[in-house]
Amino acid sequence: MNYASRSQTESWSSAAIVTLAGRALLVLAVGVIACLSGCVAGTGRSGLRGAPSEAAGEDVVFAQREMLHRAAQAALETDRLDEAAQILNRLAAQNPHSPMVHYRRGVLYRKAGRPEEARACLNQALAIDPNYGEALVELAMLDADLGRTQIALERALTATRLDPTNGKAHAARGRLLADLGRDEEALAAFHRALEWEPDDPEIQWRVAAIQRRRGRLEQSLARLAKVLELDPDHGEAHHLRGVIRLERGRIAEAVEDLTLAAQRLPHRPEVHYHLALARQANHQLDQAREAVTQARRLDPTFQAAAILEENLKRR
Repeated sequence: MNYASRSQTESWSSAAIVTLAGRALLVLAVGVIACLSGCVAGTGRSGLRGAPSEAAGEDVVFAQREMLHRAAQAALETDRLDEAAQILNRLAAQNPHSPMVHYRRGVLYRKAGRPEEARACLNQALAIDPNYGEALVELAMLDADLGRTQIALERALTATRLDPTNGKAHAARGRLLADLGRDEEALAAFHRALEWEPDDPEIQWRVAAIQRRRGRLEQSLARLAKVLELDPDHGEAHHLRGVIRLERGRIAEAVEDLTLAAQRLPHRPEVHYHLALARQANHQLDQAREAVTQARRLDPTFQAAAILEENLKRR
């Protein structure tokens, strides 16, 4: 079964490094589990014989599950969904009543575009642990994916009440409020999130996006600099900063940012369109034509790109 992600927003080199690290973690997990199991059985390299104590056996099981959970999380974070599914199946066989396993399966199915299966897994996690904040947040975002924004907002609010220190719950609430156009409330929620997740580039970027929308351009630029300090490959941050710089007449800087954004977000037509505008303003007409052609290829109905394409043909 193919669980492959439908989009990729990171550069190939970064994803490859993380992928190799995740696979190394999985190999290490298998190796450690084998070594620990051998030692507990009295046939490991330690040369010790005899039955282990009950506590030692529990330590081995705990270590095994911890390593597998980390490997599963690494696979999910890099969209290696088939690999994550295999690890989670193994964990489910070992401990079918683990809320974390059901939660991560819910994340897996949501990423794979299978919302009903995702919902079933997340509800199972919450049936086992009704106070599982991460599962509530994931269920909220699943509802948001399906257009159930008000229900999603209520779930996110419940998660913040269960654990006021859950930065991801505050961030989810902020994202949902922003989607509803309630920008000031969204900013307040994001700032609460940053109290607990100060180095989360995604939260920082969402604050910058609202600041730009509210006309607070200097604040937005300062926030975007922070995002790119935390994550130099953040395509959305390069895109937003490039648009602001273009609007403010900082053309060369805009071209630099938007070129990087187009490399990191190659399937986004509006990114190529903005790059075309920047290239045009920088008198790079051939490159502008290439960029707008790519925008039109990705979205043939993109009217603004069609107009720009016609204008560039006459020059």
